[in-house]
Amino acid sequence: MHGFKLYIISLIKHILKKFRKVLLKMSSIDFSILVSLYLLNILQMT
Repeated sequence: MHGFKLYIISLIKHILKKFRKVLLKMSSIDFSILVSLYLLNILQMT
């Protein structure tokens, strides 16, 4: 389970690097909504 958490964290970091330019254009509110939706999807899959 711990390894899975580390995998998710590295995955999120990778995604953030990929979409940094897009994220900079978005407001922090939009970003936090996206992140929470993304995390909810992950939790539902497990």
